[in-house]
Amino acid sequence: MHAAQQMHSSLLLRPQIQRSKLAQVEPWTADHNPPRQFEQPIRLAPLHMDVHAGNIVHTPAGIRLIDWEYAGDGDVALELAAVWTESEAARQMLIRGYSRVAHIDPDALRRQVRRWRPWVVMLMAGWFEMRYRQSRDKQFIALADDAWRQLQTKG
Repeated sequence: MHAAQQMHSSLLLRPQIQRSKLAQVEPWTADHNPPRQFEQPIRLAPLHMDVHAGNIVHTPAGIRLIDWEYAGDGDVALELAAVWTESEAARQMLIRGYSRVAHIDPDALRRQVRRWRPWVVMLMAGWFEMRYRQSRDKQFIALADDAWRQLQTKG
């Protein structure tokens, strides 16, 4: 598939800002320890982990996912937590549809997706920061800042 409250204007300040963000997130990670919360995955399966419109191709044989560089095995709820949607309603529709096709209890899947979502947001924040360092494109640091804010306000 990304908790500083200030926009970052200088790359030279990044190390201090990084330590500050990590210090703010450390208490959150202690409360959201994945080994305790995710003792059992809903279902293990190959995960794409980068589902977005640019990686969906329509072919005569049907819809195909491309660009599997981030793929790995994992909990299907992690993949669903990582899929970007326009709204919470769209995410819930995706979960209901997936649970029906995969014969998974929708309430259990919804709870597991909710548990994974903050971890996905943290992963996205790190990815956006890395892309900012590579490209110096300020769009990426704005997206990273938004992700950190989400963790701070919803964590």
